[in-house]
Amino acid sequence: MSAVAEKVTYEWLHTVDKITHELLNGDFGYQEVHFIEEEILPGEGASYVGFIYNAKGHFGKNDKVSVFSHDGFTFEIRKHNDLGFDDLEGRFTL
Repeated sequence: MSAVAEKVTYEWLHTVDKITHELLNGDFGYQEVHFIEEEILPGEGASYVGFIYNAKGHFGKNDKVSVFSHDGFTFEIRKHNDLGFDDLEGRFTL
């Protein structure tokens, strides 16, 4: 793996850790979260960053959530429903 790839991988893992911490300790009500994959959306541009998580809420319901940002600092959390990731759960800033 190249030094650039290692740096990008480290930065992503660091971001995933920060987001996981925010999902567990923020105001979102998740008791358990597990990172699944990076989310890539065609046409969103190089500044887009997104991650998919499995999240378990206080009532034991498992949901798939998308956490994404267009600037790398302010993130939106959207819960998956039958139509896609449409239900806005909230926002936070890293």
